[in-house]
Amino acid sequence: MLKNTASASLLGACLLSGCVAWVVGGGSDKSAVYAKTDVPPFFMVERQLPDMLWGPVRTGADYDERSFKFDSWYESEYKKNAKIEGTFYEPHSPKATDVFIIFPISRGELPSEKFAKILAGLGFYAVSIKSGFKPMPKEILATVNKAATLEAAVGRLSSFFKNAMRQEIVDVMRLMDFLEISLKNKPCAFHAVGMSLGGGIAALLAAVDPRVESLMMMVSSANLANIMLDSNFSALGVVKDIQRLLFGKYGLSYDEAYNALSRSLEEVEPANYIGRLNPDRILLVSGAFDMLGFVDSAIPFSATYKTWKDFGKPEWVTLLFSGHLTSFFAFFPLWFEIQFPHHAVQNLVLDTYAEHLIKDHFLPKALQYKTP
Repeated sequence: MLKNTASASLLGACLLSGCVAWVVGGGSDKSAVYAKTDVPPFFMVERQLPDMLWGPVRTGADYDERSFKFDSWYESEYKKNAKIEGTFYEPHSPKATDVFIIFPISRGELPSEKFAKILAGLGFYAVSIKSGFKPMPKEILATVNKAATLEAAVGRLSSFFKNAMRQEIVDVMRLMDFLEISLKNKPCAFHAVGMSLGGGIAALLAAVDPRVESLMMMVSSANLANIMLDSNFSALGVVKDIQRLLFGKYGLSYDEAYNALSRSLEEVEPANYIGRLNPDRILLVSGAFDMLGFVDSAIPFSATYKTWKDFGKPEWVTLLFSGHLTSFFAFFPLWFEIQFPHHAVQNLVLDTYAEHLIKDHFLPKALQYKTP
């Protein structure tokens, strides 16, 4: 119960700006065994430690940060990832030797840095990836459109995504190799966090690399075929072009288009690695506008729901009055959280909601492996 008008007004403004969250409990049979014994064949390539180029150290109150870059393990035919860049955050008083790797939407953005700084401020090592996988360029789509057959078009389309995603994953695994050898306090576990497209990359890393213990996906999905066919986000012009190609030029039904894409992308769909992800160590965060297909929508409900179902129904938080781009409201203070289906107001969150997500939702999952 609010005790004064000022407090009520502040809460009302917060509700209007999107500062409400719905939390769906999830999890699996805790007696299940989730064994990750090796790397799937598609990602089983010869890896060399990266030759790191470091920027100057910037010292803060709770942690130091330092930019880095290194050459990619190879230049694909699309020459997308000539260099990998990022920032490493080292806490002054580490609470644990865990390293959290944060993936951006497509290239370096402020939200990924904010998540990294929150984790570093809490005493954890963090890496914010600032470059890597980028959206499909128009010239690649032009070659897809000129393909003589549906098989050739889908093959060319999937070739871009598979090569680009493998390149990103292998480069990050090389970075993890480097950190395992180089950190004074050797990492005992890695954790993956990602937003939008970066969330799908984080899910793939968590699925294929046995060193990754937990996953947090923000306004994201791990199902490329669903996103390509169902997204109505006007900014994703390439997705609209793909829909016109499959539904228009080739006249496919939805099921035919979905099956064609799924088959061609099977090596990079995290859901195809069931048994390598523990649902008790996964957190999904979505925006209600995204889920309902409103204006600020990029990741359709169908894609997030399929990810949730395929991943074993992990905990799923939905930010009310927020969408894909407006999910930045999570970095605002004072949230009113409703836990569903427990039909009760859980608490008032005085930190930013992003801090609350990490401290109260994600870290307990991420650090479960420490519990016997």
